[in-house]
Amino acid sequence: MRLRFGKSTGNFRQEKLPILFFFIGLLLIYLLHSLSHLNIQLCLFRRIFGFECPSCGVTRAFLSASRGDFLTALSHNPLMFVLTLLVLIYMVLKLIFNISVKLVCSKREQNTIFIIFILLLLLNWLYVILV
Repeated sequence: MRLRFGKSTGNFRQEKLPILFFFIGLLLIYLLHSLSHLNIQLCLFRRIFGFECPSCGVTRAFLSASRGDFLTALSHNPLMFVLTLLVLIYMVLKLIFNISVKLVCSKREQNTIFIIFILLLLLNWLYVILV
C-alpha cells in the first residue's frame, strides 16, 4: 500500500467539481446552523429514531473549527472532524498545488481498509451517542 502523487489532469468535472460541491455543502451547513435559534430539528435520522446518527455533531465540529477551537471540534464528532481535515488537505493539494493523490493498494488491502473504516465509524457512533 502506498500513496501516489502526480500532476493533476486538470479535468474540471472529475477533479474540481466534487471539491466545489464540498464547499457548497459547508456553506449550506453554516447557513442551516445560523437558523439553529429557531429550534428546528434538522437531522431526519434523529427525528425518526430518537438518537444521534453517525454524523451528528459534524456541523458543531465544523463551526468550532472555523472559530479555531479544534479541541471542541474534535469532541463533537472525532471521526468526521479528522475525515474533514483529510479532505481539506486533499483539496489544498489539488487546487493550490495541482497535485493529485491516489492510494494504490491490493484488493485485500482495500477490504482491510474498509473493515477498519466501518469499525471506526461504529466506535465513533457509539461515542456520539454516549457523550
